[in-house]
Amino acid sequence: MSSIYEQSMYAQQQRAYGPVMASSLRSIGPPSTTTAFMYFVAANTRFWKKLFTHTIPDMFKKPLTPIKVIVRLIAAFVVVMLFITIINLVKSLATPKVVVSESFANKVNIQAAINKAEQRVNQLSGTEGFQEQQQQQQQQQMQQTNKLLNIQPMTVKQAAFLGPLKKGAFDENNGIAQQLKIGIRSFFFNIDYNTKQSDTTNQPVPYEPVLLYKDNSGTVMSMNFARLEDTFKFLGEYAFNDRMMNHNDPVIVYLHFVRTPDRMNETDKYIQYIKKVSTSLNILNGYLAKEYYRSLKESDIFTQDIHTFDGKILLGTNIDTGYSKQLNAENKLTLMEDLDFKINFHYYKEDSYGIDATAIAPPTANAYIVKAMKLLNMSNQERNDWLDTHRNKFIMIKDEPMNILNTAQVTILLNTFGVNVLPYDYFNSTLEDAKAVKKLYSGSWKMKPDILKI
Repeated sequence: MSSIYEQSMYAQQQRAYGPVMASSLRSIGPPSTTTAFMYFVAANTRFWKKLFTHTIPDMFKKPLTPIKVIVRLIAAFVVVMLFITIINLVKSLATPKVVVSESFANKVNIQAAINKAEQRVNQLSGTEGFQEQQQQQQQQQMQQTNKLLNIQPMTVKQAAFLGPLKKGAFDENNGIAQQLKIGIRSFFFNIDYNTKQSDTTNQPVPYEPVLLYKDNSGTVMSMNFARLEDTFKFLGEYAFNDRMMNHNDPVIVYLHFVRTPDRMNETDKYIQYIKKVSTSLNILNGYLAKEYYRSLKESDIFTQDIHTFDGKILLGTNIDTGYSKQLNAENKLTLMEDLDFKINFHYYKEDSYGIDATAIAPPTANAYIVKAMKLLNMSNQERNDWLDTHRNKFIMIKDEPMNILNTAQVTILLNTFGVNVLPYDYFNSTLEDAKAVKKLYSGSWKMKPDILKI
């Protein structure tokens, strides 16, 4: 039974709110508690009513005082921010969401990219005169000495990348297989990393060396990435398989570092990064050109007949691997962790103008990488001067990731400048251009024009 106090509080509620309301409040809690709550509600109601009916309107009445100025400014700020928020909300609802992601493409997208690449391979296999000219060329190469310096290998722009350029897909297995099927024996491995991982399932671990596809400004465009070890595994498995054309011919791999962790400020990350690249190559140990380890014969590797390396994989890189060698000498890296140990040759940039993580050339450099447009924009005199100083060098081209050179530009670079390595995207260029460029090579290996040979 309730106390006399509770009964009096209940009677008071009946008078104030009516019997029905009082009964409802009593079902919630004792009258003393619900009465206190109702007083609180009433007090707040009076406060907010006064705020909107007296306090706020008074702020906009004369006389103008400093406090009124401050209140007006705050009110204006709140109104503006509210307006901006509403506008952004409307835009977000009206605009389809575009997810910018570094994660794996779904299986449907990857399969679509594989199907497109297979179709392109079939289309390119029908390039006029390709098979016949290729066989003739291979026979001729067996009958004469062909210095690597005089060879222009058909080269792919990014290993295992199927495309398209925007939101494209990597596939270590099918990507390498399809590239080999069109006759590629020369591969650019553009190695890069992410600094963060928002998706532990679909994005590479931070600072993990992987293959990514980025636009010209460095924004990741590929929907997924390729792991180095898996890509090297399929390269070794397929490249020398007798079902592949030219399966006895050598393969050239350019370990092109787009970025590395800063060696001075991120030393531990740098060491682990280079170490991981080296250990990912261990799966290819049986194919590597061991006689040319540590670039010991870098001065003459380019004068060797290309068939000296049949059945082998040559490794070149654009970074200075001397620090890796030093760590091995200090017993901080094993021989299999030492990237320098496996490298056959280095290629350099000629000046401080940025070409990814490429080291600046020493005076004894034998191979250079040059921006495509730097050569294409030269005057006749500049071109002749350049040829005079680079005729006996192994020259590689670096083109912008989102750019695809047209047939005329490729022809000039190959036949006028005599560049050795011209990476090209055979899957994402137009079919007309892809056929025309492939016909220029007439096979996996093209000889320089006689006037440019050494």
